[in-house]
Amino acid sequence: KVLPLRAGDLYNQAEVTYTEEFISKYLGRFGYAYPTVTTIPDIDEENKTVKLTLNVEPGKRIYVRRITFNGNQVTADNVLRQNVIQMEGSWLANQALETSKAQLSRLTYMEEVEFETIRLPGEDDKVDVEFNVKEQASGSFNAGIGYGDSTNLSLQAGIQQDNFLGTGKRVGINLNTVSYQQSAQLTYLDPYFTIDGISLGGSLGYSEFDGGDFGLIQYSSKRWSIGATLGYPINEVNRISFGLTYSSVELG
Repeated sequence: KVLPLRAGDLYNQAEVTYTEEFISKYLGRFGYAYPTVTTIPDIDEENKTVKLTLNVEPGKRIYVRRITFNGNQVTADNVLRQNVIQMEGSWLANQALETSKAQLSRLTYMEEVEFETIRLPGEDDKVDVEFNVKEQASGSFNAGIGYGDSTNLSLQAGIQQDNFLGTGKRVGINLNTVSYQQSAQLTYLDPYFTIDGISLGGSLGYSEFDGGDFGLIQYSSKRWSIGATLGYPINEVNRISFGLTYSSVELG
């Protein structure tokens, strides 16, 4: 039903070529990576018609022996493998490879991702898959300094690493200080806490406030907070997260 060829339509070679490519890609979703699809025309010159016979030879189902990664100098192989849905030992699926490439490309520490399938000598039903990646800087740093009549000197600094020590985990710390308030926060996220892609994150924060230093009434507070988040993948690009934070505030 999805193919464009219909009896009675004007012959179009582009539609014939599309049909052959579509059938090949469709078979590739189920492990038939090297099918042969040919269209045999039978032309009736007298009636100005052509009969098309599509000959489909799917060939053998192809299985993946091994998946390897090249170009990752910092990121561990197992971190990249977490984002690959094509499995070793299962049949080769072009859709699974394209989805794996897309998921790897979305990682903030990946600049380029490509893959190729390599047929094994003497094995007509097995291939190796090689992912070639190019890494990029995966962290950010910010710092600021200011001065005001009421706030005096203020300092700010923060750093975040999206691929901490090549583990794929995100770690960040932020520090802020002015004359009347100081705060610090540490954050952490493991995007693959479980093999199913459930993420686990946490945060730890501390702040002090002294209203007297700001020219207000004698009021001060100290606040500790600790929080955790869980994320559940809905599909390859979306997830839903739940969080809970506990705070302890001391007033003075």
